[in-house]
Amino acid sequence: GAPRREMPAQGAPRREMPAHGAPRTPPPRGGLSPRELTAYLTNADSLPAILDVYTRHGSSFDAINIATAWSQLGKARATGRERLDFFRTEEHTLLQLLQHTSRTISRLDARGISTTCYSMARLRFEPAHATMRLLSAEAISRIGEFNAQDFTNTAWAFAIVGVAARGALVKAVNARAAAIGIAALNRENRTQLHQFFLSVELELRPPAELLAPIGLRDACKQAMADEPTASSKLHLEVSAELTRMGIAHANELCLPGLDYHVNIAILPVAGTRGADADGATPRQSAGAASGEGGDVTAELLDDEVATRAREAVRAATAKYAGIVIEVDGPTHYDDERRLRPASEMIRRHLALAGWGVLDVPYWEWDALKGPARKAYLANLLARAGLLEPGRVNNSS
Repeated sequence: GAPRREMPAQGAPRREMPAHGAPRTPPPRGGLSPRELTAYLTNADSLPAILDVYTRHGSSFDAINIATAWSQLGKARATGRERLDFFRTEEHTLLQLLQHTSRTISRLDARGISTTCYSMARLRFEPAHATMRLLSAEAISRIGEFNAQDFTNTAWAFAIVGVAARGALVKAVNARAAAIGIAALNRENRTQLHQFFLSVELELRPPAELLAPIGLRDACKQAMADEPTASSKLHLEVSAELTRMGIAHANELCLPGLDYHVNIAILPVAGTRGADADGATPRQSAGAASGEGGDVTAELLDDEVATRAREAVRAATAKYAGIVIEVDGPTHYDDERRLRPASEMIRRHLALAGWGVLDVPYWEWDALKGPARKAYLANLLARAGLLEPGRVNNSS
């Protein structure tokens, strides 16, 4: 989902520059061309190195350099705490870059706007931030310049940070999608738009005129539903433990309406909140779930822990459409073990759609053995009953 990197303009004066993978030496003082600055920024893989290029040569930055700097800041390896501490230390330089970005936005091309939006979303800038508001306004006014990748990346970035709730942006995205046409959107474009449309529908709850055409929404929903799935070893271990505890569940279930495939879904029994009007549960009316493990019913274990877990499930599923347990490995977390913004967005959508959302972080599960895993899941499910509908319960 990351926008392609801005490439330096052709034909600029040549000077010997660091090759990719070469030692990261700071750029020399003195005048450098925009192409040379882009090369130094591209080779800067740490927060200090990126801002050092700006400190030395920011006055010479053109629009491509600004977008490249944000792209690199969004990709730089750093824990959340390191990033926060660094930005506090370098607050003055970061403020200068933000002000420079705000002055330069009108000169960014569509790819530059897309790149900057995406990177600032990854850096967790709030939607109310002045630069984010300016980026949103610029994207709205120039949406006709955006190709399929640029406008879907931009819409997806705004969905992550919550800017999707702006009616003018919603209209612009809908209009651009209609102008480009479904046939020009690849699978990734469509899944990004689906998540944007979900943010609009669940967070804004807009009037009908703000909804995208039904044909476009259906095509994007289908792309998300068709996403390939595979159960990890970690996921299957959690599923097997739930099975031993007598907790009926479905693996890799595609949730109707949302079209997300969730690791584990525990669905309501007949007569409770999430059951169909005819008394059948969504699982029963939809048939067996897809993915390894499928729809399971275990030989019940009648010990105290398993009994407590089953009672907690009965109480919790009476409040929700069902319970989702996401069992995520390292790629879903940053270096400080916080969920990445894209994973946070999915959990927000699930909660707003009425699902109780629980997490099993990989490091917590891996630290447990034998009966401790059963106790862990029983405690996790007990917390589901305390969760307010519409809110995400982060167990980590």
